[in-house]
Amino acid sequence: MQYYVRVAIGFALGALIAVGFALFTGRFVPAGALGAALGVAGFLATFFVWSADRLPEYEQVLFDGRNVVHCLVMAALLVGVAFGSTFLHHSPAPVDPTLAKMDAGHDALTRIYNDIEAGKLDAAGVASAKTSVADITKDLTTFPDSPKLALLDKAAKAVTSGLDAYDKCGDKLCQAATLALLDARKPLNDYAA
Repeated sequence: MQYYVRVAIGFALGALIAVGFALFTGRFVPAGALGAALGVAGFLATFFVWSADRLPEYEQVLFDGRNVVHCLVMAALLVGVAFGSTFLHHSPAPVDPTLAKMDAGHDALTRIYNDIEAGKLDAAGVASAKTSVADITKDLTTFPDSPKLALLDKAAKAVTSGLDAYDKCGDKLCQAATLALLDARKPLNDYAA
């Protein structure tokens, strides 16, 4: 049997396994490792299957320099094939609905924080912002405890205090509102980090 036919058989076997596993799992490292191992094994197995009548030949199969080089190159190429095939894998990771709601709450609190700090809110804006913060606070009670939840809870309380102070100052930024917002800055930033 021609030498490069053996190489092609091993590579084809490894590529089928690597690509199939990579597309199935979306992860190229285990797919590449499995494909490389089976491809090299398939290549070396051809010496035993098609050369069974010549015993001395396969004593040298594993230690032949040419075979070792081809095995290493084949393994590297099969890992590359597995890596390349993951770009065809388009199923996104499932999004945790709790985390998505928490992220939306963080974005809303940050927007309200920025509006207070910029002095953009009028009486209607303050009322709307208070309703939004109350809704966010209500949602937070339904989420499981986590460090991010604690940060959001702390930020919501500080933004509520900032809104109250802003309201008392006649819908404008004053020192009391600024001081209340200081307590919201760190948890909002820590959540986003």
